[in-house]
Amino acid sequence: VLTPGAALKGNLEVSGDRDWIAVDLTAGTLYRMSVDGARNGGGTQPAPIIFLRNAEGNLEARQDFEFMRSDPEYYFRPATSGTWYMDIWSFDPSEGTRPAGTYTARLEEFPGLADIGQTRATAGSIAVNTPITGLIESPRDKDFFAVELSAGVRYVVDLEGVSTDKGTLPDPDVMVFDSAGTRLPGQFYFDSVDEAVRPNNDRGEGKNSRFEFTAETDGTYYLEAGRYSPAFDDYDPRVGTYTLTIAEVPVEIVAGT
Repeated sequence: VLTPGAALKGNLEVSGDRDWIAVDLTAGTLYRMSVDGARNGGGTQPAPIIFLRNAEGNLEARQDFEFMRSDPEYYFRPATSGTWYMDIWSFDPSEGTRPAGTYTARLEEFPGLADIGQTRATAGSIAVNTPITGLIESPRDKDFFAVELSAGVRYVVDLEGVSTDKGTLPDPDVMVFDSAGTRLPGQFYFDSVDEAVRPNNDRGEGKNSRFEFTAETDGTYYLEAGRYSPAFDDYDPRVGTYTLTIAEVPVEIVAGT
């Protein structure tokens, strides 16, 4: 049994071996399950995989091993309390083999992180100059936040992750919408090198996302926090925590005015 905050070392002793690890989870609480092998320094296993199974042993969730770019992690918020199982095995798609090797399994819980809605109707709330933390739980997860802004005021929105140690999200992507749900202009640019239209997701420090704009009207605006994936690959495991901030841009005072 693996408990929250603990790590368990294991070994897939032969090719094709599988280990099932029981985890007792509480309904509504967010958990992160991970398996570190050779890529993350948790063991010698070169290609670990996680399947999540329910109390009956039926498959609840999986990651497509053909697209894994790092040791696997999986975020899960159970609807009911009970026992679940981490089904740990291996597969190397480049070799077509199921290699043996050691690994470290971990279970973390995030009891304070609410499940933020993905639409304006289910949006959370954020205040100007008050940072908020959140989590992108799955590749296509989006967190919507409503904020009240004043006409004529210039604002800057920052979505930060790994680059500034403000979370574990490697490549944050933020978008801003008006009260009608229309994306504000200026959030995309033309990449002359690749001749492609791309979002302004790297205008912050490192891979962080930043957007600066002036509110045209008083009212509610919406911030969409997510992660950038150039191929919109559902199996790209780059998810994690973030810090979202919207702040007023200081007005420059010109001497003599």
